[in-house]
Amino acid sequence: DRQGLEKWFASYQGLMGCEIRDLKISASDTVAFCHYLFRITGTSTKGEKEDMWVRATLGLSKTGGRWLITHEHESEPFDMQTFKALLDLKP
Repeated sequence: DRQGLEKWFASYQGLMGCEIRDLKISASDTVAFCHYLFRITGTSTKGEKEDMWVRATLGLSKTGGRWLITHEHESEPFDMQTFKALLDLKP
């Protein structure tokens, strides 16, 4: 979703930080999966400091000698009672 990403990037002042942690990769000759946590930091255009951890999973397949992403999923942890995102959790 290129437009969604452009809108999200534009909501930050200056540079955003990204840290990847706990990367796990499982792979065969033609299929691979990886899952990890990543941290996004920065300052919004409203002047608010952002610092959140997100879970991510990628599925890849090797086609024509090239690895291509065939599945991508990202999610934030949430409170099961209120269903609100818990953006202040730390791993």
